[in-house]
Amino acid sequence: MSAKSRDKHNRWRSLTVAFRISPQENEVLNRKIFLCGTTKQEYIINRLIADEPLQIVVNRMMINRLSKRLDRLVNLLENSQIIDCDIEEVKYIVKLLLDIKAREEI
Repeated sequence: MSAKSRDKHNRWRSLTVAFRISPQENEVLNRKIFLCGTTKQEYIINRLIADEPLQIVVNRMMINRLSKRLDRLVNLLENSQIIDCDIEEVKYIVKLLLDIKAREEI
């Protein structure tokens, strides 16, 4: 039996919640999680339960991720190979950048 572990707020999470998604939805979800730099669990809980906006960790690694993904997406656009989940990723990156800019202005 594994040891009980607690989250950063000293809560013991003993329940498992599962749901089904399509491979395309999974790809979009994984891309968003990758760009945010959080764990899948943190991302899903935050998006489903939390009233506050997603806490994005802005650091050099995240900037590099965004830069590489944007370069890839620009390349796909130039070659007319963009698909629906790529469009979703572009929208999400723009939203992230706007959130980061809004935080800097505060």
